[in-house]
Amino acid sequence: MIYDFSFVFFGSSFSSRVDLVVGILLLLPIACMLMLVGPTVCHRSYPRCATIAMLLNMVLSLGLLWTSARHIPIYDSWFSFDRLTAVMLVLVTGVSGIVHAFSLRYIDVDRRYTTFFRSLNFLTVAVLTVVCTNNIVALVLGWSAVSIGLYLLQRHYRERPQATLAANRMYRVHFLGDLSLGVAAFLLVAANGTTHLSALLRHGEHLHAIELTLIASLIGIAVCTKSAQVPFHAWLPETMEAPTPVSALMHAGVVNAGGFLLARTAGILTHAPSVATILFSLGATSALWGTACMLVRSEVKRKLAYSTMGQMGYMVMQCGLGAFPAAILHLCAHGLLKASLFLGSGSHIRRQRESISRLTTVDTTGGTQWARSGSVLFAALFGVGTAYVVQQIFSEPYLWVLILFATMTLMQMCHTLVQKGSMQEHVLAMVMTMILLPTYAIVVHLFDRFLQPSMVASGLLVPASYLVVVIGIFFCAMLAMWRVIRIPFTWRDRIYMWLLQSSMFFGVSR
Repeated sequence: MIYDFSFVFFGSSFSSRVDLVVGILLLLPIACMLMLVGPTVCHRSYPRCATIAMLLNMVLSLGLLWTSARHIPIYDSWFSFDRLTAVMLVLVTGVSGIVHAFSLRYIDVDRRYTTFFRSLNFLTVAVLTVVCTNNIVALVLGWSAVSIGLYLLQRHYRERPQATLAANRMYRVHFLGDLSLGVAAFLLVAANGTTHLSALLRHGEHLHAIELTLIASLIGIAVCTKSAQVPFHAWLPETMEAPTPVSALMHAGVVNAGGFLLARTAGILTHAPSVATILFSLGATSALWGTACMLVRSEVKRKLAYSTMGQMGYMVMQCGLGAFPAAILHLCAHGLLKASLFLGSGSHIRRQRESISRLTTVDTTGGTQWARSGSVLFAALFGVGTAYVVQQIFSEPYLWVLILFATMTLMQMCHTLVQKGSMQEHVLAMVMTMILLPTYAIVVHLFDRFLQPSMVASGLLVPASYLVVVIGIFFCAMLAMWRVIRIPFTWRDRIYMWLLQSSMFFGVSR
């Protein structure tokens, strides 16, 4: 018999053992919240007990991930457990545990200290329910509970009018997404006669094309509202009045829920290619718009907020392509990065100030521009060659598209890295390009293999001609940013002010 983590604690079947472990993951924070109905001494010790419970959850989640790596666990019981669930459990419990531990001292003098941890636990339980449940009704309730928990945390400083206003705006947008997901769940249950999530997803492909398109569109609206995609993204940059741990948990965990929902319902999206194309377009728009808005902002937290919007746009783009495993990999990497950036925002501000002071003294002579152009051209040619090679070697049909977008990121890195045109800078840029692109392709391929057979990437859901147009738009945007494409000063000033504007419909340019 194969040795696994859950066998250490339970001696029954694999399915019931994992059910029990996942049940403990949900019950531990709920049991801690019950301390609030006890005596005063329980109220005082509640934050520490909640933190210990969340750290224990993180250990249990790591054990489940190790078990899933040893097995190929796919079963339908009270909970839906596969490798996708195991990966998401580690991310959610890990980020939440770190945020709990950070908050113990960060807000220890706050008069709503206990209330903050109660809301934090409530939000964590809601996210865990979305990740683990195998019942579509529980999924909808958990999805709505995430909005409520986030609303409570955003209103932690309710004496600040801006915090209350931002929380109300955020909840109105999220409520639209909650309603859309509820209607999609109702249509699925009405068409199949069961609330079993895995059964609904298996039978979803047999629905009529119009029904599939409508359900996929409603799911797409729920994703765009939760993950701050155009035109529903205005709430995200406005939520900076909340405590820093809330920002860390929101940007590292809650906004990732949209990508997880698309991955979980991949069987429906793959049979609605028109919706996939729309999601790809919205993701590309959000990625480009979020990056542009980030460049004109001076506040570090708002920069990070627009960066999150852009990163979530790239994740939705990946889901629109059918690259669901790559989207989950990107989701995990972004969650860990944003949690560390928000929790360490003080040192990040200091580093940014130092980098700005260095950049003001950079030599921008013509020779330096030609030197940068050489490194950027090398990255572009190497990226195109890598995209062609990986398409011949690996079976993932979307990998060449991801490599081309990664190539544009590396071109930006080379443009920034080569500042003086020295040989050391050229060599460093070339070595990083030759290492990072193949490594990225290999990691995506291995992660795709790891998630199988719980998740299998589909073929390209977006026409290749449309992909070429979007890639060209991104490339032209980079050239305009580098001033290779000359823009009249009057246009440039108008674009700059447009990106700073905050009163447009749906906050499109916030």
